[in-house]
Amino acid sequence: MGCVRAIRQAKAEHDIVSVGVFPCGQFPQVPINDPKMYPVYAACVEEDLPVFLNAGVVGPRFPTYPQYVEHLGGVCYDFPELTLVTRHGCEPWEKLAMKLMLKWPGLHYCTSAFAPKHYPEEIVNYANTRGADQILYCGYFPAGISLERQFTEMREHEPFRDPVWPKFLRENAIRVLKLDRRLGIS
Repeated sequence: MGCVRAIRQAKAEHDIVSVGVFPCGQFPQVPINDPKMYPVYAACVEEDLPVFLNAGVVGPRFPTYPQYVEHLGGVCYDFPELTLVTRHGCEPWEKLAMKLMLKWPGLHYCTSAFAPKHYPEEIVNYANTRGADQILYCGYFPAGISLERQFTEMREHEPFRDPVWPKFLRENAIRVLKLDRRLGIS
């Protein structure tokens, strides 16, 4: 409940635009679909805030089970109004993430922690076909991949079709984070 109160207070005092969760980084770890997370998800629905959460194999040497991508399906089922955005790749379950995005329009994927030449093929294909509205750009600067490298690789590898780029680089983030309402962006 401390997290719920903190979310509500941060929304009221600072008009936060999202909540971040690192399931494997909690102590003790808390899986994506753990009942302990449900008050946080409910608060985010009530406050109209998206939840950005790590999914897939965790980078540090921690157990990975809290971030299994299959856990997302149950959360999406139980919270159909919740907007979830996965971070850090969903590896090695990118195809499952794509299948879940087909079922759940509130589920999204951002490209955090990946250099563009390493964007997962399943995710690129999904963005270029049916999922252009669910894939968001997210760099990894200053945590390891410079902005220069990211944008140079995007030009060199051109993973997305022309109509996908505006959604990937700008429009999806504006919609998911509701920046148009907050900042008057059109």
